[in-house]
Amino acid sequence: VDDGGNGRSALMAMDKKTGQRLWAFNTRNSVKQQLRSAGGIVLATDVEGNIYALDIKTGRQIWTKNISGGRPPAYVTAGAVYNNIYYTGYGSYLSAWDIASGKELWRNTEWDGGESMPGEIQVNEEFLFTGANWNSLFTHHRETGKLLWKKDDDGLRFRSGGVAVENNEVYATGVNTLV
Repeated sequence: VDDGGNGRSALMAMDKKTGQRLWAFNTRNSVKQQLRSAGGIVLATDVEGNIYALDIKTGRQIWTKNISGGRPPAYVTAGAVYNNIYYTGYGSYLSAWDIASGKELWRNTEWDGGESMPGEIQVNEEFLFTGANWNSLFTHHRETGKLLWKKDDDGLRFRSGGVAVENNEVYATGVNTLV
């Protein structure tokens, strides 16, 4: 972790029994959320909006993309993986990436404003739940990114955490509430 962007941040693999470092890959800035993996690739998005896709065994870079659009560092929405797609966000938008190729599949253009939430994206077969702090809780169609609904009342415009989904219900915390 190095919030100054001085090149001292890294993703590392360690032996689970000994803690010995197996490999390290320097990142441009800090990664503040949980790493994700799929198909032998480990994925992360740093606070400058750089997505890293690394070989999980060697730490070799497979691809990297910058999604910041030249904007200064902001909250980065914690990534999620589903069906070999990596979902992540930067600032006030959300995007989906093919894990193997690094190709952008879609980028949300239906809402703007606020900051990405530091909480995790929730994803299932049909839906993607995320939020923007100072804005709303959003639900998108997972395959297309199309905005299905947003909710900003009950304190839900202050998004610093993810949601839980069970059957047809979504559980979220708002300011002094559980909805």
